[in-house]
Amino acid sequence: MFSNMLDQLGIKLDKVINIVVDNNEVIERLSKRMTCSVCKHVFSIDSNKGNLKCPKCNGDLVKRKDDSVEVIKHRLEVYEKESRPLVDFYAGKGLLVNVNGYGDQKEINERVMEFL
Repeated sequence: MFSNMLDQLGIKLDKVINIVVDNNEVIERLSKRMTCSVCKHVFSIDSNKGNLKCPKCNGDLVKRKDDSVEVIKHRLEVYEKESRPLVDFYAGKGLLVNVNGYGDQKEINERVMEFL
């Protein structure tokens, strides 16, 4: 459907970026994610440290309900069934670029930008 929509709009994809990280890393990252209840910035923080405050505005940091390990595992299962076929589809068209998703945001962004 997406490809048909792009065709109708006259848009041609040059590349499709796939950031590759194994499931254990995804679970670890998302289970540490916390959001400021005031400014909405997102942080990776160990929530076992008690009452945590936002370093930007001093608001309370909260853990999203959908960032529990059980929910994350379910989301990964859904991804495998529903989204993973897109990886194969774009690989078959020669458009897929796999990018190493380990490291900090700056490192990953630099890797992605090498292909754009």
